[in-house]
Amino acid sequence: MFKNRASKKAGLPPGTMVYVGKEQAGEATVSMIQYSEQEAEEVSVDVRNLQIAVPENKDRVTWIQVTGVHDLALVENLGRIFELHPLVMEDIVHTMQRLKVEDYGDYIFAAMRAMHPYDEQICLILGPGYVISFQENPSPLFDSIKERIMKGKGRIRRLGAGYLCYALMDIVVDSHYHVMESINERLEALQEDALEDYDRETIHGIHALKGEVFRLRKSVWPLREMIGRIQRSDSGLVTRDVSVFFRDVLDHAAQLADTVENFREMLASIQDTQLSSLSNKMNDVMRVLTVISTIFIPMTFLAGIYGMNFKYMPELEWKAAYPVFWIIVIIMGLGMVWWFKKKKWL
Repeated sequence: MFKNRASKKAGLPPGTMVYVGKEQAGEATVSMIQYSEQEAEEVSVDVRNLQIAVPENKDRVTWIQVTGVHDLALVENLGRIFELHPLVMEDIVHTMQRLKVEDYGDYIFAAMRAMHPYDEQICLILGPGYVISFQENPSPLFDSIKERIMKGKGRIRRLGAGYLCYALMDIVVDSHYHVMESINERLEALQEDALEDYDRETIHGIHALKGEVFRLRKSVWPLREMIGRIQRSDSGLVTRDVSVFFRDVLDHAAQLADTVENFREMLASIQDTQLSSLSNKMNDVMRVLTVISTIFIPMTFLAGIYGMNFKYMPELEWKAAYPVFWIIVIIMGLGMVWWFKKKKWL
């Protein structure tokens, strides 16, 4: 599905809007919240007849939340209203976009990836007095932010659009922790299985986790550079008071990156443990086979001697020769087993 849609972009001019992502059956929705330090209200928006004015009162913040970027006409209308660059609109509808932050002077564009409750691309646009967020699926990801705005909890109403952008980015970054906890639990289970014995299920589990950790690393690793670029932006959209909070998100991103690297090392260690377990198992098998072969060497030697067709062999006419032969063979075998155990070879 993704390959077919991605191939449609081949040969098209830069800035051409082509939706690349999973099929979406539902309609796109737009919700808008406007708030100041004293009040907050949710404004109804008609998606079919989109009429949104660019905020002029910088003391009043407007948050536009778009769900469903498969609606190209909706994204194009928003781009026209807020004078977004065609490359920005192209990146918004390309849901497999790499993580990035771009400063266009009048606004900052950020493409991130939320891992919980859905693995989806989140795009944020921070402008003077407004923030636009784009999601692929309806989800409760930003519900806590809405509640804080409507109920006036914390400092979110006092610090403007820059703080709202920080709060949304913080939620997206923290969404990785749910996946981290799940991977950590599975890694602990794999470690126990790897120590017990070698089996195919453990190997399959290691390879499956490797793919998840690789995908997680792609989502986490660029976060530090992205947030650092927002902090260093000269656009004035992020004030010094808000920049301190972005530093906190930067710390979270660094912690996530370190955890992902630890996961990779743990996976490599588990795989080494599995290979060592397989090697030890093979060594045990070879040791047993070698001991058995060694025990039978002198027995085979005696059997070979008395199996020769010489006419004059004095033991052949001795009546007790056969039982004596077996007694000697058994004593030799038991003696060699005792010797191997004494040397701790068995």
